[in-house]
Amino acid sequence: MLPELGPVVTDAPVHPEPKKLLLGQQLTKDEVLLDLAKASAGKLGQALSDAAKQAVAPDAFRSRRHDQVTSPERRVGGGTRPTTGRGRNSHAESDKELTGILGEGFVFEYLKERLPGFDESCWRSGNRKAYGFADTGRDDLGYDFEYPDSQGCLSGCTDKPCCYIEVKATTADGSEAFPITANEWEKAQWCHDNPSVAAYVIIRVERVTSLSPGVWDILIDPVQLWTNKEIAISHHGSTWGHLRVV
Repeated sequence: MLPELGPVVTDAPVHPEPKKLLLGQQLTKDEVLLDLAKASAGKLGQALSDAAKQAVAPDAFRSRRHDQVTSPERRVGGGTRPTTGRGRNSHAESDKELTGILGEGFVFEYLKERLPGFDESCWRSGNRKAYGFADTGRDDLGYDFEYPDSQGCLSGCTDKPCCYIEVKATTADGSEAFPITANEWEKAQWCHDNPSVAAYVIIRVERVTSLSPGVWDILIDPVQLWTNKEIAISHHGSTWGHLRVV
């Protein structure tokens, strides 16, 4: 007598990996990582490079306050909420990390286009690996890029300071407050105390996942800006604080 056979079990349906819309490209998470690793040779890197070429040059931000600068990518209203804050779940944290990578990739292309001698060696954060460069970065420095500003092209200073550049990126416009860590503020304070040696520079990138990301503003010496009451600090949980341009 043959044994009674149980019900036939079929394989569970395989759902395709969801895709994200980034810089006009529909890509899965794996496709995003593979494409970013190609730097400007990839679709995302090329889109960042193209947008960077259209962005306002650093001297425009030095000569006028951020709300007086007219840029082709500046728009008011709309957009999604910013993703620079601390995520509440794994998806939010993943989105935050991707926003950071895209923001730094944009600034790399932006500064490479405009600063003499700016290249891959200036990228000091761990995100350089995601953009296809050697895994030599660190995330405990308090900044993302390091650039010897021998001609004052970024800082506007004539005493050739080393610029320590921190990138803050958002998927919305740049009007929101943005987080800053204690480590970043300590580095900014050290630069403020040694102005002939170093300058701390924050570059804020807006709408970083859209078709036209851009530079919202460039804040040179945020400690001095805070002293002048041009920026405000609110202490906010484990991020140490948030900065807001007044």
